[in-house]
Amino acid sequence: MSSWNSGRITGHKPPLKPKEVCAIRIRLQMSGAIRDLALFNLAIAQVGANEF
Repeated sequence: MSSWNSGRITGHKPPLKPKEVCAIRIRLQMSGAIRDLALFNLAIAQVGANEF
C-alpha cells in the first residue's frame, strides 16, 4: 500500500497575492457568505499579525 501523496510534489504553497485575496473577498461578498467572509478575514488578519 502506497501513501496517498506518492508521486506528487509536496511542500508549501506560495502565499496568496493581494489581487487573489481581493478576488476571494469579492466572491464571498457577492455570494452572501457572510460567515465565510468573516472567517477568511480573520485568517488573513492572523497571518498578517504573525509576519512581524
